[in-house]
Amino acid sequence: MAKTDDHPTIQSVDTAFRVIEELRDQEGAGVTELAESMDLPKSTVFNQLKTLREQALVVKENGEYHLGLRFLELGSFVKYKRDIYEKIEPKVEEIAEKTDERAHFVVEERRHAIHVHTKTGANAVENGTNAGTRRTDLHAVAAGKAILAHLPESELEAFLEENTLEAYTENTITDREQLHAELERVRERGYAQNDEESMLGLWALAAPIRYPNGKLLGVLSVSGPTHRMKGERMKNEIIDLLLGSSNEIEVNVTHAQQSS
Repeated sequence: MAKTDDHPTIQSVDTAFRVIEELRDQEGAGVTELAESMDLPKSTVFNQLKTLREQALVVKENGEYHLGLRFLELGSFVKYKRDIYEKIEPKVEEIAEKTDERAHFVVEERRHAIHVHTKTGANAVENGTNAGTRRTDLHAVAAGKAILAHLPESELEAFLEENTLEAYTENTITDREQLHAELERVRERGYAQNDEESMLGLWALAAPIRYPNGKLLGVLSVSGPTHRMKGERMKNEIIDLLLGSSNEIEVNVTHAQQSS
């Protein structure tokens, strides 16, 4: 058995998830391709695929294996198991429509940023993030910095121990002291920004959503090309929109908790 965080794990389950992720990354593959890319015996890969097919998690089409639609069912259950996530989706769509850019609702899970909802406005550009995207580059993106700024100190330090502050552009913060200072600014002003730190030409703003006890529920963010978003008028409009939307959701969450 493999070990994670000093606890034993079942090797066959670890391998199954590796197969699933490899199929996702390759957008479909045969047994030989998977075995070579994963450096595993063909028999091991074949047995894993056979089991996954029996569970409808994998399908075989024209000699290649692909992820099955059962993942859509499972993903939908996770996505909507909390009513509040479902209620936030129209607000994300509203933000996308008002800004004409790409809007996101992001939550933190095991020190990863998970994109729960992503909506595109009329002028939105592709930035590599869609619903279900998991990110570890929290130090380089607006939503990630909003998350880090509201993690308990022990969780923040754990993130820093687990992740290298990789430089994606010349603007990326790669120094721990500078990152701590940036996170303090996020807490003081109530929002985070990504000034071409994850990708040149991309700019973003993000605002946290908190439960009544102060714990982070999630983050609203907007991203788009720098030339459209960085002007003061646009920046201020987006900040006001994000902060207002965040506050509206927080009020609704407080009301729901008091009524339950």
